[in-house]
Amino acid sequence: MRSNRIKKTLVVSTVLLLVGASLAFARGGSWGDRGGRMMGPGDGMGYGHGYGQRGPGYAANLTEEQRVALDAAREKFFAETEALRGDIQEKRSALNDELAKPNPDEAVATQLQRELSQLQTTFDEQKIRHRVDMRRLMPEDMGPGAMGRGFKRSGGNGYCWR
Repeated sequence: MRSNRIKKTLVVSTVLLLVGASLAFARGGSWGDRGGRMMGPGDGMGYGHGYGQRGPGYAANLTEEQRVALDAAREKFFAETEALRGDIQEKRSALNDELAKPNPDEAVATQLQRELSQLQTTFDEQKIRHRVDMRRLMPEDMGPGAMGRGFKRSGGNGYCWR
């Protein structure tokens, strides 16, 4: 009788452990609050979870005017860089296709890489302008260096535009 009770307890414990683990990893296998999925939701280089990926608590310290201004600046940046981001993705894809060929053409691959690098440089310059503009819109006690709060990027994998 005691042996059956131990077996039942072991089976129930195992089932509960498996259910708990599957719920914990149901978010896609990511740890903590870092999604970092390529071109999807998460905390990659984009604005995945609101203001600086810090969630709604961050926005609670902003006035409605500040929130509206930050949202407008962010939407403007998205709109201005949409075509550029598409071009970057196309060049990256073309380069990967060329390099995946059995006999890739070095000249073509080099030219594609040059074009990709130029597009990325243009995007990076626009990104810096955007970050500076966003910083100007924020109060002094928010932003880089403000005790862990503010407009900061997290180190996820890949771009996260929406």
